[in-house]
Amino acid sequence: MDVIIGDTVTLSAVTEGYKNLVFKTMEAIRWALAHVDFEVLLKTDDDSMVHIGRLWNWLVFERLKEPQPPDLARLYAGRLFRRSQVIRRNFTRQDLWHPDWYPQSFRKWAVDHEVYAPEAYPPYCGGGGYLVGHETASLVVKEYDARPQWRVIRVEDVFFGLLANAHAISPSEIDTFQEPTRGSHQTRE
Repeated sequence: MDVIIGDTVTLSAVTEGYKNLVFKTMEAIRWALAHVDFEVLLKTDDDSMVHIGRLWNWLVFERLKEPQPPDLARLYAGRLFRRSQVIRRNFTRQDLWHPDWYPQSFRKWAVDHEVYAPEAYPPYCGGGGYLVGHETASLVVKEYDARPQWRVIRVEDVFFGLLANAHAISPSEIDTFQEPTRGSHQTRE
């Protein structure tokens, strides 16, 4: 049974851990669909910071300046990755398109060829944080439920993007979604 204390929800369907992040994200979205009346949901990691003013500004003003503004119901927006390489278990650093982007533990993102064959992923939003409209959330969870367990890609942001892509939902770029440069010391500033 899920436990709610204040503004914290502990989901009983999943256990904590990096390898379960994709399952935790799907169950959190499922929970939100069942228990929260929302137009737009923000999925964010616990080590990310959200500037609410900038987020609100994008939703209310900047989004509408785009030639074809994304509809809120089918929204999927964040820091866009356009052509990310699929990592395989047998890869060495020489196999990586951008070896300087990856930590030594890059194989934790390996995906078997039988699960996903192309060499690159379609565009997706980085997992540090992304916005999801109600219809997008519903379609992604439906697509997730229809997939056999062996076809779940345990790279949460990529997998969410693939599930959205299955319903022709393309991600939108929010250029204020940023990450600190690799190796930088994070401060309040």
